[in-house]
Amino acid sequence: MPRFTGSFGLPNLDELAARRALGAELKDILFEGTVEWVRTVSAILPNWSGMSRASLQSIGNLVGILIFASPVLGAPDRVAQGRNQGEGRFSTSADERAGQYFFEWRSQVFHLIYNESNDANAVGFHLRNPGPYHSQRQAQQSFFKTVNPRLRDLQFDLGAHIKITRRIVR
Repeated sequence: MPRFTGSFGLPNLDELAARRALGAELKDILFEGTVEWVRTVSAILPNWSGMSRASLQSIGNLVGILIFASPVLGAPDRVAQGRNQGEGRFSTSADERAGQYFFEWRSQVFHLIYNESNDANAVGFHLRNPGPYHSQRQAQQSFFKTVNPRLRDLQFDLGAHIKITRRIVR
């Protein structure tokens, strides 16, 4: 007499594969947002000695944007100083399960930090393009203008990472 038995187990989510696939999507969105952030900041910052703009080069290099930084005629060349005082990087949360993705840019260029929110001419400097620049606020708006629609429209197929074990006995 023929016999057929079939069984299956509860669905099993391959959580690690799902997190990696979703992580790749989120990193792509972060990258696009960072591109817009860099474009906005670099369009706002003036170029005199090249120092402020050169501090953006590390993050610009990460996203493939060439940041022009060269002193204007008669200005001191501070491009190398600017490069040394700017740092840009991408990172993720230390706990992979947390699923947090970051880009970070830091500058130690004093006059850039000061002019972000202040007018240095008011305290005795004689700048052609004094602050306040408000570049960070404007760049943040550009970042979220790019990122928010992508996150809102993100379609992720969780079903592609669900496995059902089947067993057939004949």
